[in-house]
Amino acid sequence: MLKLTSLVAVGMMGVLLVGCGGKEQLPLNDVIGNSYRIVNDMNQSTVSAMMPMRPTSMQRINNEEVWKYEGDVNDPKTKSRTYHNLIIKFVDGKVKHIGTFSCKLPVAAEE
Repeated sequence: MLKLTSLVAVGMMGVLLVGCGGKEQLPLNDVIGNSYRIVNDMNQSTVSAMMPMRPTSMQRINNEEVWKYEGDVNDPKTKSRTYHNLIIKFVDGKVKHIGTFSCKLPVAAEE
C-alpha cells in the first residue's frame, strides 16, 4: 500500500510540474523578439546568451545542430492566441539558417 501511495504522489507531482511549466508564456514572446537580432555566422554561445529560455527541442546530427522554440501565447486583453515557431540551424557552432512562423489561432468562446 505504501508503494502505491508513493507512486501516486510521484505521478501527481509530475503532472503538477509539467502543467506549471506549460504556463510560462512571456519568455516565448521574448525569444521571438530576440530572434530578429540573430544573424548568420553568429556563435552558438552568443545566441544562447540572447535567449531567455532553453529551446523546446534540440537535435544534433554530425556537425549540425537544430534548436526549435515553439508554443502558443494567450493574450487575455485581446482574447487572442498566437502560435510561434522558431528554428535555428547551426553548422560547426555557427548560425546557418533562421526561420520563424507565427499564426493566430481561434480562441474557444467561454460559456
